[in-house]
Amino acid sequence: MSDTKHRHCGIEILRMLSMFFICMLHTLGQGMVLGYSKAGTPGYRAAWFLEIGAYCAVNCYALISGYVGRNSRFRLSRPIIIWLELIFYTLLITAGYAIFKPELIVEGTWFNAAFPVMQYQYWYMTAYFGMIIFQPLLNKAVNGLPIRTLTLTLSGMIFLMCFLPAVFDVSVFGLSGGYSAFWLCIMYVAGGYLSRLKEEKGFNPPVWISVIVYFAAVCITFFLKLNGFGRWVNYTSPTIVLSGVAIFLACAGIDPKNRPVRAVIQFLAPSSLAVYLIHVHPLIWNDIVKGFAKSFAAEPWYLLSLKSIGAAFVIFIVCMTIDLVRRGFFRLIQLKRLLSFIDGKLEKLFYGPKENT
Repeated sequence: MSDTKHRHCGIEILRMLSMFFICMLHTLGQGMVLGYSKAGTPGYRAAWFLEIGAYCAVNCYALISGYVGRNSRFRLSRPIIIWLELIFYTLLITAGYAIFKPELIVEGTWFNAAFPVMQYQYWYMTAYFGMIIFQPLLNKAVNGLPIRTLTLTLSGMIFLMCFLPAVFDVSVFGLSGGYSAFWLCIMYVAGGYLSRLKEEKGFNPPVWISVIVYFAAVCITFFLKLNGFGRWVNYTSPTIVLSGVAIFLACAGIDPKNRPVRAVIQFLAPSSLAVYLIHVHPLIWNDIVKGFAKSFAAEPWYLLSLKSIGAAFVIFIVCMTIDLVRRGFFRLIQLKRLLSFIDGKLEKLFYGPKENT
């Protein structure tokens, strides 16, 4: 969501890595690798290690939003372009099923496709648009509070909303295990806080330290899961939050200088969201994704791991390739030019006319 000229390649790498992690979660979960793996077997342990390693993906996406969004003015074009991308896929995929598999189109399918946010067709998109409403207020808090106050406030939120619920096995403050706009707002603030720490305090830990912390957090969560503390495997878990922050800092510390590499990263990263929108479309989710990988559970642990990673990669690449067509169509109709015009009018309304300097 940041300007192409100012994109940090490490953050764009994280955007793609997080979406690959989401593909991994869905391969193991909806693909039923976890559901068909026998508890206590090497395959079961391998599947859960992959699951826990990828679980930080959603938190990373919200951290990115706060990191790149705290210094930017709210522009209506940003949520609009995401909403149009969402509608493009919900309607197009539904139309495809109406033609080729009409028996799967039931009452309410078209209505849900036309209003996916209000109908909770994609929980993350519903939560995201809930979060984006508060972006100007969140930015005011992140940028306006003294860094010490922000540190204490965020630490208190993490303690009350992550650590205590995990220890005492309770759900408080309507966090719903992280499936809520409220939780994304907290992660947005955390991302903005990390941006301020880097900008004002020069906080930029070595990549290798962040990678070690990530794997340490994953291993701790894995140990807890295997010993009966499965509640630590959710978006609000302290160790899952820690793994997300660690992988975020690791990627933020990467900034390749090679121009072709940077060009490829910046070209591919904008299609990351489409990977989610395509393969999680309710019709594809239940018709294709559901149970597609259950046979992996019968394989030795190393083949289970390789096949799960490979399947997630295939989902990622196929969906990204499809989105290149959508991006070409949006360019053809000059959508960005229209939205930029709207932004200019709204900036005058919200911020007043620009002063001459």
